[in-house]
Amino acid sequence: MAKQREVVVSLEPGLEEYVREQARQGDFGSPSDFIASVLRERFDDQKAYKELEKQLQRGLDDLDAGRVRSIDDAFDAVYVELALKHRAG
Repeated sequence: MAKQREVVVSLEPGLEEYVREQARQGDFGSPSDFIASVLRERFDDQKAYKELEKQLQRGLDDLDAGRVRSIDDAFDAVYVELALKHRAG
């Protein structure tokens, strides 16, 4: 685990009470643990969003370059990859 460093944060009274209450109600050892958890979630969400943007751009680039297949071919490939049988339609 990476070495932790301290950052001091000032909160308005209502927000401070919210953090303390969430820490009490949740599985957090302290208000600091709660805040770290919220920040970690946001950090992970932003990483996932950036990856999604990258994948979408790759798809748009493929489309622009003519690297496309029919929807039927795409679904056939998914069925093969997941070893699924086609449903009768």
